Amino acid sequence: MKQAEYKRHIELVEVLTAISVVSERLARNMSVLAAEKFMKGENRNEQNKRNGNGNRRTAKCRRSY
Repeated sequence: MKQAEYKRHIELVEVLTAISVVSERLARNMSVLAAEKFMKGENRNEQNKRNGNGNRRTAKCRRSY
């Protein structure tokens, strides 16, 4: 392996290692935040909440001729 290829390989390994460390830290922080929300009761049915009547369709006018 040539010197330039070896340096590129080492740099790639370092970048991938740094990405892995940051990803692990983010996952840990997200887990802690989710646990805190759950303990406070803020996470219950959050995804299924609906506000108002924004998703109802208007009545269709049916005419028969």
